[in-house]
Order: sequence, then C-alpha cells, then structure tokens
Amino acid sequence: DFSGLPYLKRGTQALQYSSTDPKEDQFNDYSHWLYTDKDSSAVLADIKGPGTIYRIWSTGNSGDTNRIKVYIDGEEKPRIDQTFNQFHNHKPLRDRPQVGSGAGNNYLAWWSYMPISFAKSIKIVREGNFRPFYNITYHSYDSPEGVTSWTGREDYSKMEAMWNHPEKDPKSTAGNISIDKKISLQPGQSAAIFDHNGSGYIAAL
Repeated sequence: DFSGLPYLKRGTQALQYSSTDPKEDQFNDYSHWLYTDKDSSAVLADIKGPGTIYRIWSTGNSGDTNRIKVYIDGEEKPRIDQTFNQFHNHKPLRDRPQVGSGAGNNYLAWWSYMPISFAKSIKIVREGNFRPFYNITYHSYDSPEGVTSWTGREDYSKMEAMWNHPEKDPKSTAGNISIDKKISLQPGQSAAIFDHNGSGYIAAL
C-alpha cells in the first residue's frame, strides 16, 4: 500500500543489525556479529518480541556451502535452513524480484526484501567460516496483535506485481477526478493549475 508509506502503526520502530565496527572504523566494517552460537555459527540477529524483517543484505559468503538459518518464535528447528544460493538464486525464489544476488555468477552480494514476520522472536544465523559484511533491517512492534509468524506459504503476488511493474500506480483509481489543463507561460508569469474548496487528497500529479 504505497499510499500508507508515510505512516507507521503506533508502537513501531525501524531498526537494524549490521557488521559495522561499533568503534566506527570505516575500514573494519566486517566480522562484527552479535555472538557465536554453541555450534560455532555466527548469530547475525537475535530479536525478542514481535516484528518483521524487511531486508537482509550480505557479502563474503561461499554461496554453495555457507548456510543461512532463521529460527522463529523460539523454535529449535529453523524455518529457513539453506545455502545462500538456495535461498537467493534457485527457483522459485530466483524468479522473484525481491531476492537475488549481484555480480552475475560471481555472487558477490546477496539480498532479500522478502518480509519475514514473527510474533515472539527471531534469530538469524550464518553457518560457515567467513568474513561477513551484512545489514538486517526490521520493524519491531510493541504488540503481537495482528502479527502472523512467517510460514513460507505467504502470498507475495501483490508485492511482486509492484516490483515488476513500477510504472503502474498500485492504488485504486475508483472515485478519482482527473483534471487536465494546458497552460503556456511567458518568463516571469505564473498561473493556478488547480483550485479546490473542500476536503480531499491529491492521488497523483
């Protein structure tokens, strides 16, 4: 819903985990994960409470061997447990616009804008030896009301249609009133192109 972009629901915060050096050394912005798990995996994010992951970006991976694991709501078994290439580059996800990798077949970077919601908690883990660069952007909510944890069976068709057709306005045009006006102005001149009394909103210019 693009018309709702300026609005966050109450109790929402936009937050991020990153490999950036906490000491702000711009040349040392890798390998700063939260902690090492008991199986020696790197924990990239560990979030308590409800929210939604909106972006995962990383580089420094071996795409066919290093794995990304996502544990939701305290479960011991990850709901996502795949190599980076399986998660980002193989069908059916590879055909979707919100996930992918860069630099052709070199796979120098991986990204996902696939929303992953969670009602209680989420932990994102990177398995394998590496020197990771990563960002994970998410929203946290002060209430789990209306939040359904990610299952892998979500319908992203409306979101994918917007990604695939950015030239199309996703808002309904029902009830719109269009005004077309052509004005020729000389240097220094001005003219009113729209004047309306009463309530309403501008849907498009």
